[in-house]
Amino acid sequence: PPPPPSSAASSSQLASSSTEESKHVYGVSPALRELVHAPLSFGGSLEQMDLTGTVGGRRRADPRHEDYRSAVVRRHEVLTEAMRFCDDIQGCLEGLVRNYDDVAKKTGKVDTDCQRMLKEQEILAAQANNLRKTVQYFNEAHVITNKMKTNDLAMKLVNSPELHRVLKRIEACIKFMRENSEWKEAQRYLGVFNRLLDKLFSTVKTYFVAQLRGAVNKLRREAQMDKTEVKMSSAKAFVEFQTVAARLKPLLQSVHDNAEGSEQYQVLMLVLCESYSQYRLKLLRAEVEDGWKREVEHRKIAEAVRSGCAYVINVLSFEYQLFEHFFELTEGSKQIVQNLLSGLSSVLYSVLRPLLIQEVDLEPISQAIIVLRKDILEQQVIPRGEALAPFIPVIGRLLEDMQLRLAYRAQIFINEQIAGFVPSEKDLDYPNRLRRPPSTAAGGAKG
Repeated sequence: PPPPPSSAASSSQLASSSTEESKHVYGVSPALRELVHAPLSFGGSLEQMDLTGTVGGRRRADPRHEDYRSAVVRRHEVLTEAMRFCDDIQGCLEGLVRNYDDVAKKTGKVDTDCQRMLKEQEILAAQANNLRKTVQYFNEAHVITNKMKTNDLAMKLVNSPELHRVLKRIEACIKFMRENSEWKEAQRYLGVFNRLLDKLFSTVKTYFVAQLRGAVNKLRREAQMDKTEVKMSSAKAFVEFQTVAARLKPLLQSVHDNAEGSEQYQVLMLVLCESYSQYRLKLLRAEVEDGWKREVEHRKIAEAVRSGCAYVINVLSFEYQLFEHFFELTEGSKQIVQNLLSGLSSVLYSVLRPLLIQEVDLEPISQAIIVLRKDILEQQVIPRGEALAPFIPVIGRLLEDMQLRLAYRAQIFINEQIAGFVPSEKDLDYPNRLRRPPSTAAGGAKG
């Protein structure tokens, strides 16, 4: 039979395996590593070797057996020590695992605490921010007061782009104080902000009227230089006030925008409209009355009605357009401009009524009624809508007075010329009266 594989080869494989295992063993002494790596060698066949020392049925001492046995014993010791070392390593690993678990638990707790502290920090930051905003509402009183400490500073604020921000801030502070009225200083600061708002509104009104007066003074200075008469209803004055309206537009627009949600700003807007209306009416009333008198002077009543109404219609149209340049047309402002136009229209009634009372002939009164109703009311006033709507009641009053005057004079004419008429013989001389020349018939009628 073929010889069994060499013990040396088996020993080399075992040694190689041990070497690979020993590579993963840390902390092994060099002598132990060398012993582990040493190959096992045996010159004979394992089948021919009797581990009890018997070879070929005969008992005798075999030195190779003793060497191999010694090598196996040493290898066993090495492996036993390696196993013990592995047990130690396993114990160390288990200790490391326990330590890792402990560290993981502690780090997990630390992480949880950190997350909680971060949330608390965010809450504290939000509370601090809210507190800062709250304190800022109270600090605004001092800041805004310094900006309005004197009338010059207040006027400068009104004439600056910062006005809109200040108005918004005062409104926000008033709202905050009202919503947090239970705070200790809320009521006192609410009074402070209301006084600041009232002062700012008063300054706005003063500045607005000052701009209107500035335009009037400029027109008067130019009229003095040109040695002409200044007319506030002229086209030149209209253009000058248009310029003032463009200059005041940012201010008025700011007040109008805030008026949509605030009753106080609505009142301010109406106050400005009313101030404008009163100022314009004061400027124009006497001038319109004088212009009316010039238009109707030395004219018959029908011509006076036509000329005077045309003059008033022109003035009212200019005033309505100029009001639109200054203000947005809302329910409140429409009522104010209607009052302004009504005040100017009433001049027509006050000037025309004396002329109507002086007229005694029926024909001129009838012609004036036709002109006022057809030519003026139906053709010129009604088609222009709101711009001339305040003129309609004045025309209505004039028509009523004219109709009453016409009826009164007609009654007098009937009583004097018809009821008391006694015909003469010449009046009853028919048909000869019809054959006479017109001049002779007229002479007979007069007689």
